[in-house]
Amino acid sequence: MTARRTSNAAKKIRGTDKPSREREEHRVEACVPEPPPELKGRRARRIYRDTGEKLAAAGLLTDLDGEALAEFAQLTDEIIRAEAEVRKHGAYWTSEKTGYTQTTAAASHLLKLRRERRSVMDRLGLSPKSRESIEPAPAPKPEGTANRWAINGPELLK
Repeated sequence: MTARRTSNAAKKIRGTDKPSREREEHRVEACVPEPPPELKGRRARRIYRDTGEKLAAAGLLTDLDGEALAEFAQLTDEIIRAEAEVRKHGAYWTSEKTGYTQTTAAASHLLKLRRERRSVMDRLGLSPKSRESIEPAPAPKPEGTANRWAINGPELLK
């Protein structure tokens, strides 16, 4: 047996016409700035959107951070491509002339991109060090509960 749906008019009369948190139209969207047109590639735009939503949900994103977020997304996309190149060709090569092992250009480029991305991450608040000064909101205590381990001043005098 299926439950009958209550009409909207009946819900209004009862005062239960509140929006469902499960429905798509009632979800609150995080305000992520539009990606700049110079952001290249579908993957970079997806990284921009996903990271932006997470930062906005945490309250760490403003409209002014769009450019840094775009730079982070583009660098992450380039790092993914450089990692694929390094996996394909290797990170080192041996010189036939001298016999020394050297880093390939792709591996050097990958290290440079990672350093740049780390810098952008610090600016955006994506690293633990950059969030160090942000104080999380204290969790609310349920009403009627007392901390039984707390010692008040007058109790110390007894």
